[in-house]
Amino acid sequence: MVHFVPKTPQNIQTSFLQPDTFFTLFIVRYTQTTLKKIEELFGELDYSIRYEKGNFQSGYCLVENRRIAVVNRFFDTEARINCLMDILSSLEFDLEHLSDKSRELIEKWKKANEE
Repeated sequence: MVHFVPKTPQNIQTSFLQPDTFFTLFIVRYTQTTLKKIEELFGELDYSIRYEKGNFQSGYCLVENRRIAVVNRFFDTEARINCLMDILSSLEFDLEHLSDKSRELIEKWKKANEE
């Protein structure tokens, strides 16, 4: 399964990632385990994820200045993963602030994209 998320620049000099610069097409398994890993990654970025009902144009929204991502609670696992990856692609974050486990996960997605 292939889905869109932002592109990896060829010349990043630091580990600081800006929106739309890191992820590209990636292949991921749509399982609860993958969803939990992504949720943990958001936790490390000090974002809380809430699954709520609402009128979301894109299936999610970010609450301004509160670091809360709200995802449509009626979405299945695949749609939740896609929404969270879309949100993740729009955030600026420094890889140095992430755990080794999360950095490995991001590197795995990046490597899968290069293949």
